[in-house]
Amino acid sequence: MRELLTTLDEWAAADPEVAVATVVRTSGSTPRPVGARMAIARDGRMAGSVSGGCLEGAVVEEALSTLEGRAAPRVLHYGISDELGWEVGLACGGTVDVLLHTMRWDGSDPALAALRDALAEKRAAALVTVTDGEHAGRTALVDEDGSLAGSLGSAALDAGAAAAAAGRLDSGQPGVEEVDGVAVYVEPHVPRPLLAVV
Repeated sequence: MRELLTTLDEWAAADPEVAVATVVRTSGSTPRPVGARMAIARDGRMAGSVSGGCLEGAVVEEALSTLEGRAAPRVLHYGISDELGWEVGLACGGTVDVLLHTMRWDGSDPALAALRDALAEKRAAALVTVTDGEHAGRTALVDEDGSLAGSLGSAALDAGAAAAAAGRLDSGQPGVEEVDGVAVYVEPHVPRPLLAVV
């Protein structure tokens, strides 16, 4: 998310609602790792990448449907065994799951506002997003002290978010965890260590 902040700030002046596509799971050989992300504006502008070019067109089409309210937040699955995998150029033999949902980048979402604060203050935090079920697309931010900003949609999910985030904050690696029988994507933001040479 950090790499998209400047772009999202620029876009928010015209329209704060964007679609966000994030690689949440991969298998085999894939062009981009888990955590690769792109943002798509309602006018078709995009920033970032989920595949280095081979899936972006298909993801943008899906994103525009989501922004227009014709589709709910969901996980898109692309793989070599899928006809669409060949069609869009994913011929590397792997599979890619991309979480697609909308977000408002205007300060009204408590999780995203807390993420901005954590990044600005160089505090560790993890953004947790529900990937399936009735609460798909809901986000919460778990701070390094375990406090929660936002809600995943239920008390049980919120309670499990801190535990799911703790392990990912320790490893620094994004990935999918199961919380109360629901898949959530956990994206840790850990400040880069400062190296002092004397």
